[in-house]
Amino acid sequence: MKGLTNHALQKQMEFLIEIDKLKHIYRRSVLVDRSRHENDAEHSRYLAIMALILSDYANEKKHLFASCYQDAAHT
Repeated sequence: MKGLTNHALQKQMEFLIEIDKLKHIYRRSVLVDRSRHENDAEHSRYLAIMALILSDYANEKKHLFASCYQDAAHT
């Protein structure tokens, strides 16, 4: 974290607080066990974990990040 300014840290914290709001946005899809609808935070976390786990099978790593970004734009 060398060179990280207080301003940069503040912006990062603001971002983390903002994405915490995704917990309150519910999606149409349900969990695998069909017990309830998932929220955007769960969906985004699952997508990020899948991208990490399956990254060895991607032709180009940049496509993984693009798909995550595209999913975020549609939620």
